[in-house]
Amino acid sequence: MLTCGVLLLGFAVSDIRGVILASGDGTTNTTDPGTGLPFRYVGIVNNSASGIFLGNSHGKSWVLTANHVGLGLFVLGGTSYSPVLNSGHRLLNPNRSPSDILLFQIDGNPNLTPLKLAHAVPVKGSQMYLIGFGRDREADRSYWVDQGQPWTQTSSTDLFADRIGFRWIGPQPGPERWGTALVERKAIGISNTVSFYTGFFDRANCATVSAGDSGGGAFSHEGGQWLLAGMLDAAGELPNQPAGTSILVNYLGQGSTTVIADLSPYESQINALLASAPDLALGLSN
Repeated sequence: MLTCGVLLLGFAVSDIRGVILASGDGTTNTTDPGTGLPFRYVGIVNNSASGIFLGNSHGKSWVLTANHVGLGLFVLGGTSYSPVLNSGHRLLNPNRSPSDILLFQIDGNPNLTPLKLAHAVPVKGSQMYLIGFGRDREADRSYWVDQGQPWTQTSSTDLFADRIGFRWIGPQPGPERWGTALVERKAIGISNTVSFYTGFFDRANCATVSAGDSGGGAFSHEGGQWLLAGMLDAAGELPNQPAGTSILVNYLGQGSTTVIADLSPYESQINALLASAPDLALGLSN
């Protein structure tokens, strides 16, 4: 599989403005699966991207999203919540530089039980459940020939087709959708955010991201409980990959990747903020 170095040096890493599925016609997984997955906790921020409702603590309701998405109107379950003025807090990386993780308050209470955070970095092979409001994809696959220059689109019968994937369609944000992905390796996200990445494989429910998914959630199921492990942060693209596409991983391990902010190194900052600790300035920046 791809190493972190290949991800950073051989891929273009860009922000991602639902979740794209490898299986079926791309229209499934838009309803709560009924397994306890925190499907109801992910909403729309700024009418363009995704965000996660963390819960209400000490009378304050908090949303987590990507800093490149920004503070804005939050729509959850069809209800709109205005952001609280000057409530935005950008978390700091371990080296004290600003990360791409933003928390802000909303002016109401969705009355959902606070989410639990994962305490440790997810290990290779861990299954993540991705939830976001990104764009849809075409029902049929697209095929390209990649010879180190701009790709040439071709047909499924072309023996030289070495890139297979999907073109994005529809509005941004799209419908809320969930899918699964396996953790590959650690990575560095936007603004040097501590992250890990997953690959887009040709199997049932396997997911990657499209425009509109930034700020969405990556959840794990451990010890019988659901944990918020990460935040959808960026997409890794192959050289010369056409815009607005997701590419399945081929036999060489090359394909689209999802860069997910690892929330475990930021857990203490998040908990301090939700607890309204007096020393927030030590761990957070506006």
